[in-house]
Amino acid sequence: MYQTNDIFMEQELIWTELVRQAQKGRKEDINKLAREAEGRLCAYIYRVTLNYDLTQDISQEVLLQMIKSLNHLKSVESFWPWLYRIAQSKIQQHYKAKAKKSPAYGDAFYKNFLSQRAKYHQEDGLRQLLQKELSKKVVVAMKQMKQQYRAVLSLRCFEQLSYSEIAVAMECSEVRARVLFYRAKQALKKQLTHQGLKKGLLLMCLGLFGRLTAPARTATVTVTANSVKVGVITAVIATAGTKLGIATVTAAAVGLATVGGISVLSEAPLPNRSEVKSINYTTQLRDTSQGPTSSLSKGAYEQWYYCPDGIDGSMFMRMQRWDAKQTNQLCAWLQNGEGNYYYESEGQKIYINNYRVFWSSLRVRRLPTDTADFTSFLSEIEGDLSGVEYIRDSQTGLLRSALDDRFVEARNFRTDYNYNTLNERLFEYDWSEYIPVIDERDQMHKRGWTYFRINGEINNQTIRAAGQIPFVYNVSKNTRRG
Repeated sequence: MYQTNDIFMEQELIWTELVRQAQKGRKEDINKLAREAEGRLCAYIYRVTLNYDLTQDISQEVLLQMIKSLNHLKSVESFWPWLYRIAQSKIQQHYKAKAKKSPAYGDAFYKNFLSQRAKYHQEDGLRQLLQKELSKKVVVAMKQMKQQYRAVLSLRCFEQLSYSEIAVAMECSEVRARVLFYRAKQALKKQLTHQGLKKGLLLMCLGLFGRLTAPARTATVTVTANSVKVGVITAVIATAGTKLGIATVTAAAVGLATVGGISVLSEAPLPNRSEVKSINYTTQLRDTSQGPTSSLSKGAYEQWYYCPDGIDGSMFMRMQRWDAKQTNQLCAWLQNGEGNYYYESEGQKIYINNYRVFWSSLRVRRLPTDTADFTSFLSEIEGDLSGVEYIRDSQTGLLRSALDDRFVEARNFRTDYNYNTLNERLFEYDWSEYIPVIDERDQMHKRGWTYFRINGEINNQTIRAAGQIPFVYNVSKNTRRG
C-alpha cells in the first residue's frame, strides 16, 4: 500500500474535496481533478494490461468519460471505485473487440517491459532493480495470469479498496469479489512456483511488482498481510469447484464448528426473511422454443436484487445474461429507482421501457425468499420444474442452493443464493456515453407518474378524491398525495 492508514484516509479526504469542486462545473477544477487522477489511474491500468501504449490510450478514454459523466456520480466518496469501474469496462472492451492474444512470455516480453518502464522512470536504483532476475520472474508470473486477476490484486493490494468497493469497480457482489481475490492469490502463487519461487514470498513479490509498476512520483509501495486475507469461509467457497471443494462443501455458505475436538464444516446462519435487503444468484433457463423435451439452455442468468424497503417492498434488479457455460456476456437488464433499461448486446443499444422485465414463458418470477407455501401454489398452477433439486434452510425457510440437471450444456449446474451482500451503488447505470439510448416510454412513464380520480358512494356517502400514481421508485418518494 502507498501510505499508512491515517495518511491514506487524509489523502482520500483530499480526493473527496477535489471531486466536489469539479462537480460544480468549473473548468479549472475539472482539469485539476483529471491531472491529479491520471497518475494513479495509469498505474492501475498498466498493472492490469502490462502494456504502456495501451495504458496511455485507455487512460485518456477513461478520463474523457470521467469528465462527461462526473455529474452522474452520486457519492463523491465512491469516486475511485467508480473510476476503476469505467477503466475495467474500457479494458474489457478493448480485449473483446481486438480479440488480442497475450504476447510470448519470457525474455521477449520482459525486454519490452524494460523499455516501457524507461519511459516512466529515470531512477538509477529502479533501473538496477529491473535488471535483477527476481524482478523478471515476478513480472512474467503476473503476465501469465488473467487480466481480471491482476485487476483484483491491484485494487486490493495497491489501491486499498475494501471488498465492497471492489464489488462496485468490478460489477459483482462482495462475495464474488472476495472469491475472485482468493483465486487470484492462488493463481499467482502457482505462477511464482513455476518461476522457481517459494509461495511464502507472495507478499514480497506483490510489493516488488507494485514498485516496478508504480508512477514515478510514488516513493514506496508496501503490501501488508491484512490486505491479502480473505477468511476461511471465502477460501472454502472459492474451492467449491475443485476436488477438495466437492469433497468438503455441501452448501454455498459454510462455517466452521468443533465437534469432539474435530473441526467440521457446517452451514452459516442466514438472515431472517424480514432482514433481507439484497439477493444475488445465477440460474440456467430453458429455451422453451425448443420444445418441452429439449435440454438446450437459453443461458445462465446472473441476477442481483436490492430491496431498500425490505423484501416485500420496492425492488431494484440487475440481470446479466451469459451463455450456458458463462464465458461470454450477452444482453443485460437494469431496473433501478429511475427506470427500466435493456442493453441489446448484438446491436449495442440501450432501450428504456415502460415495463419491468418478464420471462418469455410468462412464468411468475420466483425468488429464494418466497415462502414454501407460495412456491407450492405456483408449482400447482404452472407445473413443477422436474430436474431441479432445491435446498431450503430449515431455520429461516430461505433457499440456500439448487442443483439443476436439465441441460447437456451445463451438467449439474449449481445455484448458490447470497443474501445481504450488495448495496444500492450496484444499481446505478454506468454504460458508455457513446452507446445510443432509445427511449420507448410513453409520456406518463417519462414523467414517472399519472393522476387518478375516484367518484362513488360508500354507505350512502359520496366519495370524491384525486391523487397521483407513481411508476418508478424515485418518483414515489416525492409524489404528493391528493
